[in-house]
Amino acid sequence: MVWKEESSYPENPKIVLKDKHQTFKYLIIKEGVYPPKHKLKYTRRPAKYPISHGYIVQTMYSKKNYIVECSIDYIDDIPLYQIRFGKYFEKLVESEKSTSHAAQLYCEALTKDIKNDEQAKSTSRLSGPLLFGLGKRVLEFVEEEKEIFFHLNDNIILKQAKFEVNGCTHIINYGKIDKKSIELQTQAIVKSIDRGRISQDAYRSLARLDESLIRAGAIYDMRQEITNRVNKIIPISLVDIDQPASFEPITEESNITNPITVSNVIASIGKGVLKPRNTLHLRISGDGRNVGKKVKHVMITVALLNNLDKLHKPESHYSLVLFPSMENYHSLQNALAPLISDLRFLNECGFYEIGGRHWNVKLYFSSDWKFLAICLGMNTANSKYFCPWCSCNKENLTNIVEYNTISKDMQEIKEAYSSLNGHI
Repeated sequence: MVWKEESSYPENPKIVLKDKHQTFKYLIIKEGVYPPKHKLKYTRRPAKYPISHGYIVQTMYSKKNYIVECSIDYIDDIPLYQIRFGKYFEKLVESEKSTSHAAQLYCEALTKDIKNDEQAKSTSRLSGPLLFGLGKRVLEFVEEEKEIFFHLNDNIILKQAKFEVNGCTHIINYGKIDKKSIELQTQAIVKSIDRGRISQDAYRSLARLDESLIRAGAIYDMRQEITNRVNKIIPISLVDIDQPASFEPITEESNITNPITVSNVIASIGKGVLKPRNTLHLRISGDGRNVGKKVKHVMITVALLNNLDKLHKPESHYSLVLFPSMENYHSLQNALAPLISDLRFLNECGFYEIGGRHWNVKLYFSSDWKFLAICLGMNTANSKYFCPWCSCNKENLTNIVEYNTISKDMQEIKEAYSSLNGHI
């Protein structure tokens, strides 16, 4: 079969192949790019032309001027042959086997829409390679002008050059520095370091191995900047736990002014967690814990009991006090003095939201026996009177008849804890 070609590609993306019986008109939309050599596929022998990824061509054939759009895309390293047809190319057939199989599926789908048997017979004999423009002549035209790696219309921008001189690696960045992008990247690295508990020395070692990583000095500066921002949003007061605390108690109505806090309150109101004129139930919890083998910390947190569905989630608990020390009465007395004053005011007066809405506050305390006993200034668990809830002593531990119920509530303990038998 002798084919005649008409082409001025790439000045004109149209290519025409014809013989005595049929004519194929191609409109090359995109030549595509070649995958890596170990993934590259070829047409059948004897031609063995390489098959590109992202190849798109519109083909017109037959005297009826049928138009189809053929494309090839590599999916999981396997070429997927697709044929779109119809008035607006709304119909689709595809095959992973070959162009011939895709053409066969297309003919079967097209035959259902053709009433003339003669047309159906002629259509069913379409060549897959010709329909896709993978014939020798078409590919030769395209290959002569085709870029090996990039499409001619791709916007190629050189960002970075890397080279080595006498064992020293040099990196040259081109174009304007995107400070916003670098800032976001640095913040992401700081977040990953904190969450992954990567030490500063460990990150320096990684940065020496990979020159593209941001330098450790920039990471340190970003951490300091984040700390300063957080300190402005959430002020942190430092208290000398070895000395009695001096502070200014709250003397006026407390207002919520932080935008994030306001948005959280509004969101909680919208979900029905907080309702106007309801009381806010705040649980104050405290305990000590070992950090490592030698360092001990004491932490006081607060949680909103109104939102029971999220009460046991970590993000629902907010830190109020954190200091390194043993659990003892004097350190707690000094460290918690400002907090106790603020909580007393909130418990008695509540606070006013922006806009004038008032919220009453009711406080609860949660801890283990040791922490509660220390806060109340009671004796240790091995003392004669050890239980804050009843008058039982060590001699009556086995008397479950007389001391089997709780005889004191939290209000009674709060008002007269210092007069309990033998506790102080």
